[in-house]
Amino acid sequence: MIPSSREGSGTPPPPKSPVPVHPHLSRSPSSDRYMPQMIPEPADAPPSLLTPPMMKQLLSKGLPLMHTFHKWNRLFSLVRDGSSFVSFLHRVRKDKKTLAVVETTRGEKFGFYANDTWKNRPGAAAFYGNGESFLFRWEEGAVRVWKWSGQDNYFQLCDEGGGRIIMGGGGGFGVCLEDDFTRGSSAPCGTFGVDEPMCGRAEGGVFDILNFEVFGFVGEL
Repeated sequence: MIPSSREGSGTPPPPKSPVPVHPHLSRSPSSDRYMPQMIPEPADAPPSLLTPPMMKQLLSKGLPLMHTFHKWNRLFSLVRDGSSFVSFLHRVRKDKKTLAVVETTRGEKFGFYANDTWKNRPGAAAFYGNGESFLFRWEEGAVRVWKWSGQDNYFQLCDEGGGRIIMGGGGGFGVCLEDDFTRGSSAPCGTFGVDEPMCGRAEGGVFDILNFEVFGFVGEL
């Protein structure tokens, strides 16, 4: 009698095909999940403020899905490139979507995701961008994210004349970086529903910057 299926025929099932690994990702040594990667830099480049586990947290908690399979490219680093607003604008001018990280002299670490190019916009209503933008802060090793509240559209502002960039408004600037990225301030911000400064709370939201980095995203699905 001829079996009606493979069951009982003595023929082993075909081997399972391996799960393809996207060229822009690598497997974590501690798990079977994927970890994002940075574009390689010279051996003498200063270490980044971000590690792969931190990048993974940002991907899972705030970044748009489009960045899941992208490599991260460190476009600007205060330590590497110097404190120059002009240099910052030159280095990020081709990237529409960027993520920035600030480290203060007190060791606080926070940042923001901007979904439009950093460049000056004419007119009094100089804010631009959209609701994909968000603020974030590291708290005890985990990232906390503040997304768009829907209250207003004060997402991002690039003030070339004043040498500053701003994220969020509606009551106060969520993050304001100025003086060639040597100092900044933060305040409660309606745009992202932040009810306290992102850092420097004991000093009224004013802080000095130790390092500031901006990352772009490279590659497509």
